[in-house]
Amino acid sequence: MKSLFPEWFNELSHTADIGIEVYSSTLPGLFERCAWGMFFELTEIDSISPTHPFEIQVYSSDRESLLVRWLSELNYLHTVEHLLFSRFEIKEWNEYELKAVCWGEKIDPSRHSVWLEIKAITYHLLKIEYHPEGSEDCRWYGRVLFDV
Repeated sequence: MKSLFPEWFNELSHTADIGIEVYSSTLPGLFERCAWGMFFELTEIDSISPTHPFEIQVYSSDRESLLVRWLSELNYLHTVEHLLFSRFEIKEWNEYELKAVCWGEKIDPSRHSVWLEIKAITYHLLKIEYHPEGSEDCRWYGRVLFDV
């Protein structure tokens, strides 16, 4: 059973893909929330104990590519290392690089049901926008589609 959506999160329906829309007051916060949204789509996120910290660093040439690299790295750790994450904190940030700590744990089949496999984070309909007229917690908007 899925947890309730936070007010800053929406699921998107798309043929053969799943997508998320996320809002935040900051750009690093948007990246953190996109990561949370990806794991929300994978499993019952409330079942993940954020007990083990993992450091992640990614680079890219622009913010959209940085978002794809960030989520792709998390998906790699999930797929190859069998990790689930439920808490994300970007420690250092600029337009081309981020360093983060993510808390999670190894998949425990007795507690975690993984509902789907994300094959790739796509550039299709990818969007990061700033809306200065938006409410404080909704100034940054992001949309990401996952190939499943």
